[in-house]
Amino acid sequence: SLHRNQRQLVQALSSYLDHMTFCLENNSTHEYIRLDNLFHEALFTYCGNAYLQQSYVLISAQMATIRNYLGSNDEHMHRSHQQHVAIIQAIQDADAEKALQALQEHILPEKGAYWGQFG
Repeated sequence: SLHRNQRQLVQALSSYLDHMTFCLENNSTHEYIRLDNLFHEALFTYCGNAYLQQSYVLISAQMATIRNYLGSNDEHMHRSHQQHVAIIQAIQDADAEKALQALQEHILPEKGAYWGQFG
């Protein structure tokens, strides 16, 4: 549910995003990637669904590897950052449709996300 732990999730994501913004502005790629991993982990930590949380644990190392690889691409990092802004805004607004759209734009290959880099 979008409303489960909404306030805590928005606070966590916003904190990570603030630090990620600083990293982008100061060319701190490694720290940005570390925070990006924490940003994504928070989505699962606060979802309240044990199945999704366990599933994320299974893929988190692979996703971290992909994020490390994509960290060398400034265009991707800036696009990803803007997508994170949209994700947080949708969650803050409790707009499930907007949140789903923002997440799809963030992860689907036809939207230029992770997987499109490996096609």
